[in-house]
Amino acid sequence: MHKIPGDVFSTQQMLADLVRSQAEHLGANFRPYDVRASIAAVGGLLTVPALQANAVRLEATAHLIVANAFGKKKPNKQDAARWFKRVGQAFARMEDAAEDVFVARVHMEGRNYRVLEGLAEANGHYLQHMLTAVENMPDHSVYGALKQSCRGMLALSDVICARAGLDAFWLGGEYGFDALPVDDLPTLKTLAERVTFSDDDLANAGISRRALGRFCLPPTERDVGIGGYGDSALERQPLIDFHDEIVVALPSAMATAIRRAVIETCLDSGAEFALQTGLLMAQTDEISLNPAISRVDIPPTEMKRDSNVVPSEPVEFQPGLWFQLILLTDDFTDFWETGFSRPGPSDKANAELQQAIDAAASDIKARPGFKLGFSLIVLCGFGRGQLVEFTRPGYWLAEGISSYDLEVLGWRHDFTIAELLKFLIAEGTAAHMGFPLMAINGLLARIAFAYDNNGHVVPHEAMPDGSEALRS
Repeated sequence: MHKIPGDVFSTQQMLADLVRSQAEHLGANFRPYDVRASIAAVGGLLTVPALQANAVRLEATAHLIVANAFGKKKPNKQDAARWFKRVGQAFARMEDAAEDVFVARVHMEGRNYRVLEGLAEANGHYLQHMLTAVENMPDHSVYGALKQSCRGMLALSDVICARAGLDAFWLGGEYGFDALPVDDLPTLKTLAERVTFSDDDLANAGISRRALGRFCLPPTERDVGIGGYGDSALERQPLIDFHDEIVVALPSAMATAIRRAVIETCLDSGAEFALQTGLLMAQTDEISLNPAISRVDIPPTEMKRDSNVVPSEPVEFQPGLWFQLILLTDDFTDFWETGFSRPGPSDKANAELQQAIDAAASDIKARPGFKLGFSLIVLCGFGRGQLVEFTRPGYWLAEGISSYDLEVLGWRHDFTIAELLKFLIAEGTAAHMGFPLMAINGLLARIAFAYDNNGHVVPHEAMPDGSEALRS
């Protein structure tokens, strides 16, 4: 028996470690196969929308092929189906229902590009912030080269989507398959062609092979792990250069690879604070247009260089009801060691967050007519998890939400900060009365459940006979 860790990130890491140990014996299944043909086939499978919820096992299969395929056998659909089943036996526990679109759309320098969302939550959302920051970087030295690399990868991703017939915001399959639906798939040759590029293909698309260099894994590099968090060698370099052709082994990891390249370039050049500021500016511009936030008319707040917490002055949005918006950035602590796999921010940031909440509550609760206060903590990171810890002062609510979830929620025509406060009060009242609440991760998911439950925060089946449901 394995003891379950106390937080979701540690639990995910524990599951990955268990799967990694179980997956070691799978390598023998791939040794007879040709690495180029096999990796192209699996890369093509990753462009199939119906298989979105099976991306974990498909990406793991790609890693196993790179690490173990040394033969000459060209795979067929039956081989792919066998891989799908065997790898799935080890990785199925890490698969979950798809929650994002299959294809996102981002823009850079006035041009739109399609990218696959892949395994990273809100991948396109965080990539867009990164690209906005990149646009404002100089055109010379390492930053000029970085811009060229980003353009090349984005253009390549867009061509892959065009070859696969995928439009922006295309929806994939919500639930995964236990067995590969071979009869519903194109041939492996057709799938492989989606992710295989000759020099002529790149030239016709206006893509510089040199610009793609930092994202190309040499074919001699075989120690790539099993992936899953954007930190393996193959996830960092999802393209494989076979000299006469480039094969995109992980089209689903291209957006994550771009984000990592931007972060590492800025950390290497000592521009960490500039990137952090650029990302925050991109997110604040987005938040300022959010109808739920813009209606409250929050005054501008300055970001201090040595702080990851940007608290607004509390605003009285209804008589006696006060609202504070707090932006919590991520300072790249331990990124070199853990990349996207472990959460930020630092303990120092959590302490600053608590101080900001306490200071607002202490000041506002002394005001005449005060009834209730509320701090909304918006996680403005760069796409890795953020583990936030805080306590709520008396008569003051506090809740965290990612910038992506706020973007989704705030554009609902019927959503306001007042409605959010009513929802949180209803949750608190239900919990105080002993009613079981849905154990759902994240504020957006909890509110979505209530909307789907006719506005109730308590499941109908959990209500005792003869009692009235609590409404949000």
